[in-house]
Amino acid sequence: MKGACQCRAPFHLRSALRPPKFHRVSELKSKDPQHTPAPEPARVTATMRFDSPSKFLEFYDKQLSRGVVGLRHADTVEPGTEVLLTLVAPGSRVPLSITGSTESATRRADGSARLRVGLQLDAWTTGWIEAFVTGLRVGLEASVEAASDNSEHGGSVVPRDDPRDTDDLSSRVSNMDMQTYFQILNVAKDILPEALQKRFHELTRLYHPELYSAEDSQSISRDVGRLYRRMNEAYAVLKDPRRRKSYEQGLAGPPHTWSLRLTEEAEQAAQRSRQFRRGDTPLGHLYWTLARDVLERARTADTGIRIAMKESSSLLRIALALEPDNEHFRHALDHVLYRLSVADDA
Repeated sequence: MKGACQCRAPFHLRSALRPPKFHRVSELKSKDPQHTPAPEPARVTATMRFDSPSKFLEFYDKQLSRGVVGLRHADTVEPGTEVLLTLVAPGSRVPLSITGSTESATRRADGSARLRVGLQLDAWTTGWIEAFVTGLRVGLEASVEAASDNSEHGGSVVPRDDPRDTDDLSSRVSNMDMQTYFQILNVAKDILPEALQKRFHELTRLYHPELYSAEDSQSISRDVGRLYRRMNEAYAVLKDPRRRKSYEQGLAGPPHTWSLRLTEEAEQAAQRSRQFRRGDTPLGHLYWTLARDVLERARTADTGIRIAMKESSSLLRIALALEPDNEHFRHALDHVLYRLSVADDA
């Protein structure tokens, strides 16, 4: 265009007027030959698994109770290195994850290192471990006492005060597929909740599967298991007002139209039975297992069984305190206390 100024700014002004060029941090680092990425912090991971209760108690007394553990590692590490320890106690279904840091490392002749690790134990973990150890000690002490009593009495077998009738058991099992839940529990249709619970506890004292040992025949154990599951199913339905009403509606017509079982409810009851029977929490499961094992090991001794029942009742009380809604724990405790009262009256 004529008359327009064709002048250009001096070079130094043009450079100053250009927009600045921005670089990403990654680009700047890549162009810097001296730059190296920061190394990941070192960490040691280890797993300690115990199957023997006595070995675990020894480990607890010598190391764990003091907040330190000794680990063997493939190579030496610097003091202060983070350690992630997975601890699996005997009989526990849930491993403990514990963090810590190395306090020292000693080189071994084979090139590996012996690490001394200081643990960081919070209040929950400390409480869990202490309760676990207490249960193990009680169980082991009761087992030793029962074994001692067995040897003192020559290992003689004492007949059990067993009120079960095998003929009645066989009859119950063969007829239960044709019976209502009321008939299986042998209660009236208008039974009140308190009486229903009492009746179920009475039946549990006779037919709880965990109370049968290896000396019982396979057919008896099988029948007891089937009958107990059906009793549990019946009780699970009848104790719940909503489900009981639904079940009673299925019995409103002639007998040939009755729905003797609530299929969906039966499956849910069976699942709850399997879950509660062993415990719903790691500690509940532990104390339940210890209580059962104490009785099994001392079952054939006179004085031994009395001591074992007392120890078992203590363990079951702890299990029930941990799982107040676990009816299997409650029934087992009721049975043990009942057997103790019978023994005291004898």
